[in-house]
Order: sequence, then structure tokens, then C-alpha cells
Amino acid sequence: STDMVGFDSMLQCPLCDCGDSLSVYHSKTTKHSKTPFIYWQCGNCSLVFLQPDQRLGPEEERLRYEKHENVISDPGYRSFLQLLVDHMMPHIQQFRLHSNLSTVTGLDYGCGSNPTISVLLEQEPFIKVKLFDAFFYPYKELLEANAYDFITCSETAEHFFHPNQEFKTLVSCLKAGASLGVMTGFLPEQDAFASWYYHRDPTHVCFYSESTFQWIAKHLDCTVEFPKRNIAILTKAATDGDNS
Repeated sequence: STDMVGFDSMLQCPLCDCGDSLSVYHSKTTKHSKTPFIYWQCGNCSLVFLQPDQRLGPEEERLRYEKHENVISDPGYRSFLQLLVDHMMPHIQQFRLHSNLSTVTGLDYGCGSNPTISVLLEQEPFIKVKLFDAFFYPYKELLEANAYDFITCSETAEHFFHPNQEFKTLVSCLKAGASLGVMTGFLPEQDAFASWYYHRDPTHVCFYSESTFQWIAKHLDCTVEFPKRNIAILTKAATDGDNS
């Protein structure tokens, strides 16, 4: 119905482009804003997203990231990222053996101003990691098709304004059979969303669940597994067989 708060008939899901199965998932007021923030859910791919006209502008967004105190010397932050490294390592090793590579080259997409996951991965002498970040390492030329033996994307997918394009790019950058490891806060039960800390960061605009990653995998010709809560590993189809 069109009497929903902030309803916009042009509103589309930023992941699957669907416009006709959106519903208000949550709305909240903050002390800084008189207008309620509206979070929508797509009935097609299950993504929950902040209403697009309520996102921060690029200058504000960059300032928020510059304030992030994430440094490799912080043991808590390192052990947090080590989770993704540990779950990616079997995939990296398997791809390396299967492809008979002496060294593997990966990409850390959304590495932030203090790259850390690359340092953890490069403790293995056979791993090299290139860095991309829209704000701090904006080297678009690194985003080339079929270039990488693995990609990591940690605490980044929740910032995507255009998750459909970003996931397409990420999967296209993988070699066939290679894996993309995503770590992001998975949606809790709906009644726990209001008290969930994750959407208090105004740069967090997209929220995923396992069913959303299953949708992404199906549409980008990948398999997906969930080795631990908040981690999805998407593996690109090994060949361009006729079963697509």
C-alpha cells in the first residue's frame, strides 16, 4: 500500500532490482534526525537496506571511516579478521593445488585505511594480496576479470550502495573455481533488529542473511557455504559448462 512511511513507488532493491515486494522492516528515530530512518526488506532476495535517500554523503562517509580505530596492532581486531583467514585458507590451498600454482594472488576488497587481512594472509610465503578500497586504495584497474585466485571482503558488504554491481564485479574478478570470502554481520531475528548494534553505524546500509547469499550465489553461478555465523564463502563455478 502507498500509505507506508516514506513510500516511494520508484524504490527498488539495490541487490535484485525488485520493486514490487518491498516492505518496511524497521523504522527508527535518532536524536540527530527528526525524520525516521526506514529499513526496507525485499521479499525476493531477503536483503534489508536503508532507504537510499537516507545514506550519508561521500564526505561524511569518508570521515566515519577515517575514525575507525582498526589497526593490526590491536589483538582483538586481528583475531576477529583471523576468523575469515582461517576459513578461507582451505579454499586457497585447494585452489592452489588444483591449479598447480606455486604462488597465489588475491585481492582484499574494502581493505580500509589500515590493511590488515592482507598482512595476516601474507604470513604464508606463497600468498600475495592486492588492495582495493573505494576511499583509500581506489585502484579500479585492479578490478579485472578472471584475475584472482581468491578475494576477501571483510566488514565491507554492509557499506555497499550497489550490492548487485559490487558482487557481480567481485565474482567476475575471480578465476573459475576460486572463492570469495565475505564477513559481515548477518541479520538477527526481526524482533532483535531494533537493539542490534550493527545498524547504529550510519555507514551500514545493507544487511544480509544466509538466504540473501543463497540468492547471490544462484544468480552469479557460485556455490555458497557458511562455515561460521557472519561468514559466507562463495565459490565461482569451475567451468563455463552448459548447465548455466
